[in-house]
Amino acid sequence: MMDIPFKSQYRGKHQRLPNGNRSITIPEQGQTIEVKQTGALVMEFNNLAPGKPTLNDDLVNVKRLPEGYFTTQPQFESLPQKAPAP
Repeated sequence: MMDIPFKSQYRGKHQRLPNGNRSITIPEQGQTIEVKQTGALVMEFNNLAPGKPTLNDDLVNVKRLPEGYFTTQPQFESLPQKAPAP
């Protein structure tokens, strides 16, 4: 069973996926999750705020697209790594 708290006073959204799982968007937490029908967590995405890798930014609309939807794979720049503490 899913054991992560989430709260959305308004604007929450969900999408039933072809495999029976559900994608749930939690706007105020800048997060989307996918859960199985049993409630088990499959995937979690956090919309990191630019320049603040520990803070999520608002996330309003998420839609899961079928595999092969894009003809080319999007390229993402990597986030800067924090230097280890001395």
